[in-house]
Amino acid sequence: MQIHSVPTLKARKSADVVVVPFWQDKKKPMIACDAKEFEGLAKFPLGAGDFHGKEGECLLLYRTNGPEKRVLLLGLGVEKDCHPDQLRRAYSSAVKAV
Repeated sequence: MQIHSVPTLKARKSADVVVVPFWQDKKKPMIACDAKEFEGLAKFPLGAGDFHGKEGECLLLYRTNGPEKRVLLLGLGVEKDCHPDQLRRAYSSAVKAV
């Protein structure tokens, strides 16, 4: 498995899956990066309450166009409580999911 971290989506390479992080919020999960490209895809599961952004929560979605066939929504937990170990655990969950 190859893992790439990029500062922007424009810099990404073609991949089997892209991980899109979300913060947990009281109202609805908030996207934690500049990934507006995936807002339409995530709109239905977020609106249906299928994903909350809890630390380590994963939801795999499929798409028909774009450089990746799969999009993994990853919960990072509450932003104000974030620390490096929390991020490590969350991204560990993403690696296990894919």
